[in-house]
This record gives sequence, C-alpha cells and structure tokens, in this order.
Amino acid sequence: MVVRSRTKKRIRETAVRIDDDFHAWLLDQASALRDQRYRALDSSNLAEELEAMARKDRTELRSHLQNLLSHLLKWAYQPSRRTNSWKATIDASRDRIEDLLEESPFPSQSPWTLAKALEPDFLPE
Repeated sequence: MVVRSRTKKRIRETAVRIDDDFHAWLLDQASALRDQRYRALDSSNLAEELEAMARKDRTELRSHLQNLLSHLLKWAYQPSRRTNSWKATIDASRDRIEDLLEESPFPSQSPWTLAKALEPDFLPE
C-alpha cells in the first residue's frame, strides 16, 4: 500500500507509516535513501529520528564517562572500600566508551588543553 500525504507542499510516497510500524518504517526509509527515491522520504520524521539518535548517543557517552570518572575517584580516594564490583564497573565503562567512540568517532586528541577550553573568553579561530 502506498500512502500519499502532503508535507510542506510536497507529495511524499512511502510504503509504511511511522506510526503503524516503526521498524518497517526505518527499513523503508533506508531503502528509499539507498535507491535515491527522495520523494519517498519522510523527511520531517526522518530528521527528527536522526536528531534523537544523536541525543541518545551523546547522553549515553556522558553517562558512561560520569560513571567511569566517579568510580576512578572512589578507587583513588577510598582504597579501603575497593571492591571487584567497582573494578568491573570501571572496565565495563571503558569498554562501552570505546565502543561509542568507534561508532561515532571524535578526534583522537583535543586541539586544546582542558584549561584553555575552560577559559571564559576562549573561542577557536
């Protein structure tokens, strides 16, 4: 079944609606992109989903970094309370951070020191 709807004065043809079957809609959109069937793209919903993916990745990375740093601080400043659980959490956080960075790469080294980046008046040229 082909669904036609008006979006921003354009006719969009797609085989699946996002509200009917999200997984099938994703596959349909991927197929349309690969086949360069741009009129079949649900651009508004597709953009929204891409933005949500970026937020999710950023949130997940932040969470794992916070977890790693908090457990490293505990390890350093509470040596009498060290546990295998803390070590496992540190290892798991490191592994997940590496996975996330491989999936969404960032520069391997920052061009600025932390001190420079935190300067209130600093903006790169």
